Amino acid sequence: MKNIILFVLLGIMITSCSKTEEPVIICDMALNCQDEDCLFTMDSDIGTTTFLSCYGKWAIVTPFVNDSNSWYIVDEWDATYEEEGIKVTFCGYVRENTLPLLLPDPMPGSFYQIKLENIKVQNE
Repeated sequence: MKNIILFVLLGIMITSCSKTEEPVIICDMALNCQDEDCLFTMDSDIGTTTFLSCYGKWAIVTPFVNDSNSWYIVDEWDATYEEEGIKVTFCGYVRENTLPLLLPDPMPGSFYQIKLENIKVQNE
């Protein structure tokens, strides 16, 4: 009986120890706004790819704190990421969105343009 209890406790201890994942850093250096149009930088943020038909462009959407999304319209886009719903980690320089609307009344949220420095598909 003592051996059974010992094995159960050992099993609980082993399963309760989980490996913590290191944060994924995908930019080689710290990003700093050098251009006057740059609003802020993003470093190793997580988002999902989507096509914004109101702008006719691919973007990365990130959930925002107050249940509103932020949409980052990508300047130069690799065709590898032109698929709806790919989870990615990305970094880059963000500026105000100056693209004209192709369709009226876009989705609610904040719209920006981003010059990506790096992007990587998330391992799930």
